[in-house]
Amino acid sequence: MRCIYPIATLFFIAFYCSCSSNESISEELLAEIGSENYFPLEKNNHWTYNIEAETSAKDSVWVEKDSLIEGEIYYQAKGNAQKKGFFTNLISSSLVAKSKSKLFLDGNISQLIPGLEIPVHNLTLLDTKSPLGGELYTNSGISTYEYNKYILHIEYTVSTKTEAVLNDYTLFDDTYNNVIKTSLTVNIKGILTTDVDGYELTIPVIKDQDAIISTQYFAPGIGLIYNEAAIAYQLSNLDQLEGKLPFPTEYSEVITQSIEDFSILN
Repeated sequence: MRCIYPIATLFFIAFYCSCSSNESISEELLAEIGSENYFPLEKNNHWTYNIEAETSAKDSVWVEKDSLIEGEIYYQAKGNAQKKGFFTNLISSSLVAKSKSKLFLDGNISQLIPGLEIPVHNLTLLDTKSPLGGELYTNSGISTYEYNKYILHIEYTVSTKTEAVLNDYTLFDDTYNNVIKTSLTVNIKGILTTDVDGYELTIPVIKDQDAIISTQYFAPGIGLIYNEAAIAYQLSNLDQLEGKLPFPTEYSEVITQSIEDFSILN
């Protein structure tokens, strides 16, 4: 497969990537999609991605081993030490499994506020039988992060859905057929609690906001070929704090990863 060179800007992506989607999916196409493997998980399968964000990088991820857990075969993926891509961070810190038409994982979303982990269980990344626009997964919970006398409580909702089935998807010089496009969204809001002279002070510091919006493109026989993740949050009411927090109070970045090379065992 030809190498795909790093992406310089979002305009560059828009100019060189084209796709066409079906408003409805025929029975023939559904049958064809259902017979394809959209994320080969055999041991030693390997993918390399070009990463574009504030700095360019290259990520590698591979299937290291498999384990039988409660009757399901889970696969452990590993990645290079300094992973930058959103998807490579997610997949290499999780156990991944396939069940019938679904690809799902158990793990944590950690590429948001440093030190904060959002747990996910049976997070469905794609389902070849899901109707166009169908919701794949949704789950809500609360995660906390403690620093000195401050406790940050994050209320989150993680959801995924099928966005489109693309007959033809062209990424630079390579064209892929029957690509499934899915999305993953992490919505958050949060409060900060602290003790002031023996009294608990509660400060609403994060308004309801979509902090992560990630779009995945899966090609049959290959796996993920492209991912774009917009990650952003902003804290407010910080004038009520007596000290500084150990992480940025606002953050915004778009991270893209495009496949450069892969090795899939048959």
